[in-house]
Formats: sequence, C-alpha cells, structure tokens
Amino acid sequence: MADGLNDARAMRIAEVLEDYRSISSSMIGYRPYLAQTQSGTAGYTVLSQCISQASALLSVPFQGGNIDIPTSPGEGTKAQLQRILLDATSRRFRIMRIYQRACAAVRWIQRRQQVLQGRAPNAANQAALAQVDDTLRTEIIAVSDQRIFVELNQRDTAAGNWTGEMPPLTKILQFIQQQG
Repeated sequence: MADGLNDARAMRIAEVLEDYRSISSSMIGYRPYLAQTQSGTAGYTVLSQCISQASALLSVPFQGGNIDIPTSPGEGTKAQLQRILLDATSRRFRIMRIYQRACAAVRWIQRRQQVLQGRAPNAANQAALAQVDDTLRTEIIAVSDQRIFVELNQRDTAAGNWTGEMPPLTKILQFIQQQG
C-alpha cells in the first residue's frame, strides 16, 4: 500500500538534483586556473583531476538498475523514486567531494601566487612554498566521506528540506562502488 510520500520523494529528488547542478556549475569557474604556467605542480594537478572527474560524472547516465516493482498500487512508484533518490544523492555526494578538493586546489593556487608575487620559485621562497604544499595536502586529507555527508545533511536541514528517506552514508558509498 502506498504511504502517501511519493510527492515528497519527487520534491526531494528535485532538490538534490538542483544542488548537484549548482555544485557542478561552480566547477566551471575553475577552468581558467588551469591556463596557468605552473601546470605540473601539486595544486594544478589536483584541480585538473577534479575538473576531469566532474566532467566524467556529468556524462554518466542515470543508473536505474533492477528495481523490484511491487504489485500494490503506488509501491512501484515508491520503489522507483527511492532508487532515483539514491542515484541523485550519490551524484551530489560525489560532486561535493570533487568540489571540495577543487576548492582546496584553488586556495593553493591563490596562496602560491601570493608567495611568488609574480616571481619564479627560488631559494628565498622555498620554505613558504613548502608550507603552501603542506596546507594543500592537509586540506585534501580533510575531505573525508563522513565530513561531506555531514555537511550535506546540515545544508539540507538548514534549508528545511525533507530528509526522511535520505540514504545513509554506507548505502551511498556502496552504490558508488557498484557503479564502478
């Protein structure tokens, strides 16, 4: 028997996909940073990887999978909406992970430019550049699955979004792993 929440599920899918679209669009603004001359250095490498990963994620079609459709009215729609919500939530999670790494890379680029002030790296600025590199590594390590999950849940709660059937982190990670 249908539980009367299919409209809420559909609305939640729209909210998650809008968040996914917004985060994905933010990644477009990072492309100009790749034109810099220091493209082989740590931050540029991370940013390039993030932009490639975001592009690849955007090209992945919906993974409908096999949904066991119950025979009772409304239950088939419920199962289908839950599967779509899992796919959308997983995409949003992945793009947020990519985005947070990209933000760390952009901060690295800005810090590096601040240290170099238009000059080439040299012995006088090596210690400061090493600190900038260390900060990047620390920030990348801090981009954990748990942190992303908590942050997205906090954003949803702050926005007043219905979170009654949001998949737990373990299910999101399992879904991502199954997608390859």
